[in-house]
Amino acid sequence: MNISDQKRENVGWDVAIRIGGSLLITAGCLWPLWIVLGVRWLAGAQGFWQNFAVFGVGAWLLGGVQLIFLLILAFLLVGVWEKPLGDLPKKEMP
Repeated sequence: MNISDQKRENVGWDVAIRIGGSLLITAGCLWPLWIVLGVRWLAGAQGFWQNFAVFGVGAWLLGGVQLIFLLILAFLLVGVWEKPLGDLPKKEMP
């Protein structure tokens, strides 16, 4: 196996790990949204005013917290994808 074959193999694993990490980071940063959607589902609001109240409380809760988490998400995803794909660790010459 030469260096180019090993680099191609590393690219596949790099992409798989980065996609999995990106999915976990995204799901973790969207937890306030999951909570509001769960409460909305559990409340079972019917009619305009009940939906409006649930939406208003959800928007109030999501407002600042979700904005902060979206900024954190952007920084984390840039950090995950910033390194070039398939880089091999450098071996020192004896």
